[in-house]
Amino acid sequence: MKVLVLGGTRFIGRRLVEALLARGHRVTIFTRGQKADPWGNRVGRVIGDRASARDLGRAAHAGKDAIVDFLSYDAASARLAVEAYAGRTAHFVHISTCSVYWCTGKFPCPVPEEEFDRFGDFEERPGSIEYAYGYAKRKAEEILFAAHRETGFPATMIRMPIVGGEADPSLRYISYFYRIDDGRPIVLPDAGIACFRHCYVGDAAETLADLPGKGVAIGRAYNLACE
Repeated sequence: MKVLVLGGTRFIGRRLVEALLARGHRVTIFTRGQKADPWGNRVGRVIGDRASARDLGRAAHAGKDAIVDFLSYDAASARLAVEAYAGRTAHFVHISTCSVYWCTGKFPCPVPEEEFDRFGDFEERPGSIEYAYGYAKRKAEEILFAAHRETGFPATMIRMPIVGGEADPSLRYISYFYRIDDGRPIVLPDAGIACFRHCYVGDAAETLADLPGKGVAIGRAYNLACE
C-alpha cells in the first residue's frame, strides 16, 4: 500500500515508519525538512507546511491507500486535512489523545469510546495546558466525524494516553528509571490514587501499522493503551 505519514521523524512516527516498511508498504513522510531521517531511498519525502492546504495537497498522491496524521492539533488543521484529502485517500488515521475525555471534567475509569459523546459542547476553562490540548484535539475530532457523516470522509480516530519508550524526546519517564536503577522506591505524583494506563511506543507503532486498509475502523474511534 501507498502510505503517507504526516510527521514521521520523531518518536511514535519514526517507529511507525519502520513498522510500515517492515510490512512492505511504500511510505512517504511529510515534514518541514528540519530533521534528518535514517531511511535514504527507502521512503519518499514531501517538504511542506502542515498549515498549508496547498502543501498538504502536494503529498496526496503518496497517501492513496492511507494517511496517518500526527500533526493535527485543532479544528483548523482537521479542516485542512479534509480539504486536501477528501476523495484522494482510502483511509485517514487521526492521532488523537485520551485528553478528549479529561478536558470535559470527571470521567469514569476505564473510559469507553462512547463516552466522547456524553457531553455536548462545554465552556472552556483557561489556564491549563493539558485542558487546552484535549479541548483542541476534541474539536479536531468533531470536524473529522462531521466530514465522515456528511461526505463519507474515511477517518479513524486513535486516542492514546501517555506514550513512553526509547527515544522519547520528553524524557517524561527518566526520573522513574533513575530511581529503579538506584534501587530506590518509586514516588507516585498522585500517591497512587488515580488509575491511568500508559502505552509503549513499540506497541503503538505496531498497532498503527496494522490499521491502514481496515475498512471496519472508518468512522470510528478507538482507545489504545497497554495493560
